[in-house]
Amino acid sequence: MKEPNVVDLSSILLKDSILKCVEPDIYSVLPDESWNEYDSKFGLFYDLVACNPFYNRIVWGYSTQMFSKLVDDALHSASDGPVLDIGCGSLAFTKNEYSQYKDRLVVLSDQSIAMLRMAKERLIKINGKIPDNLLLLHADALNLPFQDNSFKTIISENLLHCPGQAHQNVLTRPS
Repeated sequence: MKEPNVVDLSSILLKDSILKCVEPDIYSVLPDESWNEYDSKFGLFYDLVACNPFYNRIVWGYSTQMFSKLVDDALHSASDGPVLDIGCGSLAFTKNEYSQYKDRLVVLSDQSIAMLRMAKERLIKINGKIPDNLLLLHADALNLPFQDNSFKTIISENLLHCPGQAHQNVLTRPS
């Protein structure tokens, strides 16, 4: 187990957050009953359809290569401080960038355990294990469990389908 990263994560969580291990390499700060529609068979269907490069080109009008470039640029935007990817999904387009990056702690968070499990499988397929600097966290983008100024870099590529308030909450905390 990656105890040093769990210690790093614990130091930036809000004091009332309870961090628990869901399974090896996946942690949660959400109640046990916090599942969403992506945790049913819909998650697999979503991953097969929405993570298809052809689908993205036709429906959204862009190349999926932009996801990997954005992540690579963000990962290399600073030399220190943790990275947070909010709504990381299954890492369908970014698994290679995360697998190769070793410089800083990266918290890959998603509200779906199913998506985190797919991400875990993809990372293990490439590396044989989850890289030591990566941590998969089951968390809610609308109620992030982190202390202010905990991350040097924040990535959020996959929250387009969430309400507009999600993007505001990611960057600001109400006073």
